[in-house]
Amino acid sequence: MDGSQLPRVTQDTTALDFAARYAPIIRADEREPFTLLAAGYTIFDREDVSPSFVPRRRIEWGSVGYRAVRAVEYALWWDWDIGHLYELEHAWTFVGARGEVVAVEASWHGMYGQAEGGAIEDTHPVLLAQPGKHAMAASVEPFMEIRAWAEQEAGPDAGKGGVLETELFRGRLPKTP
Repeated sequence: MDGSQLPRVTQDTTALDFAARYAPIIRADEREPFTLLAAGYTIFDREDVSPSFVPRRRIEWGSVGYRAVRAVEYALWWDWDIGHLYELEHAWTFVGARGEVVAVEASWHGMYGQAEGGAIEDTHPVLLAQPGKHAMAASVEPFMEIRAWAEQEAGPDAGKGGVLETELFRGRLPKTP
């Protein structure tokens, strides 16, 4: 699938500009076999439930101590992953009252957490994508901790997971041998 086959929606240019201003810079290994194909965003002016992260999560800032007044969720789609046939990862930029980035969170193999200690270039958080698996982290250290598992995923059984059928896609992506 190329990007021309994705659904098109009318964009609110003010919202699009805001999302673009805080979009993460995703750095990948020079030998990354899969390209990020599409990105979507949701802007949160109040704490609410994510429309795309599974399992469901609530986007919060007050209860976790962030000095944010808004957040932007970025849903990042790859058509392939070493373990299965697509990958949907997420990054969240939390923005303070003066327009500064106050926190960054990222997804990691179905979980999420703070992307601590990462660089910010102007208003763009810098995240690393795990080679072939696309989990997000602010530094390479978390990837080194699971290196043996990632190498096993890239072995003879790579792709054995087929189509990953999460709650988001249940019944929409028929599985066949």
